[in-house]
Amino acid sequence: MSTWELMHHGFMQRALAGALLASLACGVIGSLIVVNRMLFVSGALSHASYGGIGLALFLGWPVMPVLYGFTSVMAVGLWRLRRRYGDDEAWLGAMWSAGMGLGAILVQLTPGYAPDLGGYLFGNLMTISPADMWLSSSILLLGLLIIAGGYRMWALFSADPQYAQSRGLPVAALEGVLLVLSAWAIVVVLQVAGLLLAMALFSIPALLVHHRARSLGTMMVLTALLNAACSLGGLWLAVWLDVSPGPAIVSVACFLLIVDLLWRRYRPH
Repeated sequence: MSTWELMHHGFMQRALAGALLASLACGVIGSLIVVNRMLFVSGALSHASYGGIGLALFLGWPVMPVLYGFTSVMAVGLWRLRRRYGDDEAWLGAMWSAGMGLGAILVQLTPGYAPDLGGYLFGNLMTISPADMWLSSSILLLGLLIIAGGYRMWALFSADPQYAQSRGLPVAALEGVLLVLSAWAIVVVLQVAGLLLAMALFSIPALLVHHRARSLGTMMVLTALLNAACSLGGLWLAVWLDVSPGPAIVSVACFLLIVDLLWRRYRPH
């Protein structure tokens, strides 16, 4: 069956919509994460989200709503720790390990058959349900409205936090909000690439765009478009090779990064 024929199926349409949602999340929220050098913080939240997966499975509750709540609580907790004890990376490692450990224990304690965790670890676009799609769309829309409503504030905060604070901006609160937005974006992207590969979609397209964009807004738009291109190319590659979409999408992004590195190294001057 060709890719075009597959597009007539509901699961494939939801897969495409989920990939484009993740592209938007990576483009807008991911750019803020990269510019503010919080990628490792987001990586800790991504891996700690495994605790939310284990909690949902153990309680028998829907995974996505629990994940959004769990990662939001973790983001607020991390923000409080950073405000009180400083930006020590040891806290990130502790949260990373605690979330993974909690998730592993709860998964093992879950009664019944052991669930298939491959989709949560590496993503599985083909299994996105309509309810999960609506939930992610609504939460992402809320996040985009928060950023769009205060774009100039976010741009100033990202350019120079100390100057932004001197101008009276609530820098500490903005950092906390950005952490929560990061948690939301991570859950959106988990459906595409899983918690083990999610950071690739936050970092690689933004890295390719960062040195070419002249403003934060331009970076957001270009990063979203590049993520969308990687997602479409990865979906096509996944159908062609009959492999999981998440790793295929990340492979396309990695290929573009290698091409860019080679071009900048060997391009004619």
